[in-house]
This record gives sequence, C-alpha cells and structure tokens, in this order.
Amino acid sequence: MPYTKVYATAGRTPEQKQALMAAVHRGLVDGAGIPDWDKQIRLFEFGPDDMLLPDTDDYASYLLIEVTGYPRSLEVKRDLYASLVTQLETVGVDRKDTKIIYFDIQPDSWGVQGGRAGSDVAAEAAAGADTGWSAKY
Repeated sequence: MPYTKVYATAGRTPEQKQALMAAVHRGLVDGAGIPDWDKQIRLFEFGPDDMLLPDTDDYASYLLIEVTGYPRSLEVKRDLYASLVTQLETVGVDRKDTKIIYFDIQPDSWGVQGGRAGSDVAAEAAAGADTGWSAKY
C-alpha cells in the first residue's frame, strides 16, 4: 500500500496526466508486486518558476517520484526503480529525467484498515489471517 507522489513540470493535458499516473501505477505493480487495485498516486505540477534544476536536467520532462511504503529489500527496490523508468518511457519520459526516492516507513507508523496500526495488520497476516496485506508490498 505505498503512497506515491509524482512531481512533474506543468503543461501536460489531462489525458497525458492520467497516462503518466497509469505508467507509475504499472511500475509499482510490476516492480514491487502491489495489487492492481491499490492506487494511491497523486500528481503535483510545477511551472518553470517553481523549480530550480541542474543545467543537465530537461525541465520539460523532469519527474521526481516519491514512494512511501513499508520497508522493502534492496532487490525489490531495484526492481521497482527499473520498472518505473521502463513504464514511464512508454509515455515519453526519458529515464535520465526521472528521479525516484523510496521512503521506508515502519508498519507501526501507518494507520490502516479503519485506524489500526499497520504492524497489527501485518502480524495478523503473518499468522495466516486474510487481511489484504502482503509482506511484498
């Protein structure tokens, strides 16, 4: 159940924004194994006066993706990063223009499923209960 913020440069059409978020979602599903129904993606746009980028970055296609989720192995993170840039290329974003940050948040720092601590839900899932939670995501 990662929560994802996409920071992008302004100027995309509504259809392009939806395609961009769909590509991020596909990257999360393919790379981190989250369920297809788990969609928690927000897009924030900025104009050229709202960002200061290195001269080497292309303003027109610059993306910063912040994923906040339960801790994952380095192997899963590598798969996620590769999947995200691969999916974003399908909507015209060059992989060199994409930056990704993954924030590990311990399950007890999440309030989920009606205000329950994520660690409680994770413990129930580990004991075999059908909670909808998976250790992979």
